[in-house]
Amino acid sequence: MRTTFKPLPWWAEAWRLGLIGFLAFVFVVLLVGVGPALSPDGEITAQGWLAFTEPILGLASLALVLWRRRWPVVVAILISVASAFSVAAGIISTLAIVSLGTRRQWREILIVAPFYMAAGQAFDRLDPLAMGSTPLTTAVMGLAVYIAMVSIGAYIGARRDSANLLLQRAESAEKELASRAARARADERARIAREMHDTLAHRISLIAVHAGALSYRDDLPPAQVKETAQLLRDNADQAVRELRDVLGILRGSDEPGQAHTPQNSIADLPDLIAEVQSSGTSVTLSMSFDHRSTRWPRAPAAIPIASSKKH
Repeated sequence: MRTTFKPLPWWAEAWRLGLIGFLAFVFVVLLVGVGPALSPDGEITAQGWLAFTEPILGLASLALVLWRRRWPVVVAILISVASAFSVAAGIISTLAIVSLGTRRQWREILIVAPFYMAAGQAFDRLDPLAMGSTPLTTAVMGLAVYIAMVSIGAYIGARRDSANLLLQRAESAEKELASRAARARADERARIAREMHDTLAHRISLIAVHAGALSYRDDLPPAQVKETAQLLRDNADQAVRELRDVLGILRGSDEPGQAHTPQNSIADLPDLIAEVQSSGTSVTLSMSFDHRSTRWPRAPAAIPIASSKKH
């Protein structure tokens, strides 16, 4: 599995380079400072050569390690080769190989391994400050160090994958929550629209009918015109009251001081019939229910009662 992640921010890259550069500088200073740069005969000593080569190879390796995420295998190989001639490059190669291990691409890890092992052997033979270990000892130590660095990188890569997975799950859950909230808002808007329609349709219809009659009939006596106008006013007031009642119910029960009017029931039908008949509309009421029940059956919601006003 290949680890995928965004490029590091500048401060994260800076502290990594700063730490590895500081460690390389300390080791180089300790190695170069163990003896004079020139011998009594005026020849350049091992410390003198180190004082010249270490800064060059160290700075070059530090520049190369900046590209370890774009070309991990090439950068790891080049710095490993430089570590055959430089202690600083060997220290900086730690960052390159750990970064390679975070990818957990075992083919890439196996490709770099021979170069790192060969560089260790070459350093033990060419560097004047090497401890002079046997080839077998150098190989075993180099392999152990390489495996340790790759293991650390693989662990870091696994942690990154876990963090990315958790982040993706959190983002998915947040999107799902937002989607549910949007659906809930849409359902609530539809419910409010139905409630408003069922509540106001009858009143507005009566107002429209009587207002149309007034505009069409110009031969009505003043008493009937006044009665019709009063009826329009009463229906308008009743529509406002019913609208206020519906809005109060829709606001919820958690608002203090908010009155909540009970939903209409079938027991309110006689009053509704009388109200409609008073407006001049001929209405016939026919009801049937279970005589074994001692209570008036209630409508499950206001919608059936409000809808009945229109018919």
